[in-house]
Amino acid sequence: MTIRKNAVNRELTPIPGGVCAPDEFRAGSAVSGFKKNGELDLGIIVSRRRCPTACVYATSAKRGAPIIITERHLENEYAHAIVVNSGVAITFQFGAERFAKDVCRIVEDHCDVITEDVVVASTGVMGEEISLQTFEKGIIAATANLVHSEEASYSVAKAMANDDAEPMQLSYSFELGAIVCKIGAVFKANTRVSPNMATTLAFVTTDVNITPKMLRKALQYAVNETLNLTDIDGISSPNDMVCIMANGKADNWRIDSVDTDYKKFASALREFFQQICLRILKNRKDKQKVLLCRVQGAQSTQISRALAKRIICSVAVKEDIKSGNVTAENILFSIAEFGAVNDFENVRVSIRSEFGEAIVYEDGKRVPKMPEHYQKIFAAPCVELCISLKQGNYKSVGYTCI
Repeated sequence: MTIRKNAVNRELTPIPGGVCAPDEFRAGSAVSGFKKNGELDLGIIVSRRRCPTACVYATSAKRGAPIIITERHLENEYAHAIVVNSGVAITFQFGAERFAKDVCRIVEDHCDVITEDVVVASTGVMGEEISLQTFEKGIIAATANLVHSEEASYSVAKAMANDDAEPMQLSYSFELGAIVCKIGAVFKANTRVSPNMATTLAFVTTDVNITPKMLRKALQYAVNETLNLTDIDGISSPNDMVCIMANGKADNWRIDSVDTDYKKFASALREFFQQICLRILKNRKDKQKVLLCRVQGAQSTQISRALAKRIICSVAVKEDIKSGNVTAENILFSIAEFGAVNDFENVRVSIRSEFGEAIVYEDGKRVPKMPEHYQKIFAAPCVELCISLKQGNYKSVGYTCI
């Protein structure tokens, strides 16, 4: 592996471990009784040290109680443990905020942490009656099973997953100068997936040594470039969050400003979340194909993100990809709407996959109909819609499936 001085090595190397890939993170799970099928339904992730923690939350006008409590707990930007359950969500019940706080107190009683250092998350049926005794039973069992292992991480992923969904975890190593750092995650995709952090519950651990401020900045950047550009059905959820804990065990020089190491870490984190997005899309059993929209050459980040998001949310564009005959109008209308170009002479639109590339629009001319031999391009499991504006240096990628 080649290391380029003063530049990010963009290669993430897969490693085992999930959230336990970085040292000093432990995980445990339990059957509490929230899921009617008797499967794992409660998970806990604990760092051996209280560490910088950052979250990005669902942007719904009404947010679930776990998000409200977690946001209060993270006002000091440090946490020690994460607790998550599935099957029944702590959302829209009477007294839900107080209930979520009580769950954190139970974690304190059995996990040697303080209540205010607990991140709480919950997913499942909303508004259904829920028992604090059920939580206590699960938390006692999960904390008794806390270990540092890939199997323990996977058990938390399983406890988060919907009944018929595959548990999902990822872990990679990357380099900050001569220091090898690790990052891992467990995550799930919800039934409703739409931009603006209504995409997933994801819990990320890393051993990078970084200040809370820089961790929050890197997370927001990575989410804006990935999860916030992901859409499946256009419906948002009120109860989702992404959380990252950084325990500093890698012992790199502490990242406390926007320097070279920060840029390397932020880039690695963005690529890590790209892998999470792709895994979520490929895991959708009701969808057949992953569709990416790559916008490059925009005048600003705002334009590239907005255009990528508009395209992947377009029902018309998705229907075009399904039919194997992409018309330029739907795409050109979106470009014009955002004022992304002064004229269309330099705009290039193409469709590509592992089977080749088809030009849709170039040099001010559109291809009226896709030739027969281009159909093979659309048959690939992952298809990319590529839009080149040639107006600047900014680029973004939107994610969806059809």
